[in-house]
Amino acid sequence: MRRGRGKRVCARGADRALLGGRSTSPLGARVRALLTVAMILSAAAHADESSVVPPTCARPARLEGQFNGASVVVITLKATASDSQTVAMALSRKYGFKLLYVRPAPEKRFVASLLTPSEVAKLRCEPKIDVVSYYSAPVMSR
Repeated sequence: MRRGRGKRVCARGADRALLGGRSTSPLGARVRALLTVAMILSAAAHADESSVVPPTCARPARLEGQFNGASVVVITLKATASDSQTVAMALSRKYGFKLLYVRPAPEKRFVASLLTPSEVAKLRCEPKIDVVSYYSAPVMSR
């Protein structure tokens, strides 16, 4: 299928760049604004929870960092954990969080989507988890 008029091929759609720069359209600005509002609403929804909820188990995993409503959670597995991908997937299904990244051995850690302090308290009781860390991603500026 040809683009353009008649039998001419329109160069506009023939060879587009794979990666473009920032959008100059007003729609691009609206999308950035909507993402910012979504992050603020997410932070506000979790603001009423205290930053640390005590785990119910006797020997919880160590907790590093502070909850701020927009933190992702980096979870480091114990050295005895078999496969970080398998463990991360099982915990994701059990607790309903989204996996953002899984780092294989020797580090054995993964990054989970936003979790509330009460969800983190439950994760800290998992026997295969060594450390749970809050990580605040840097805010992107214009």
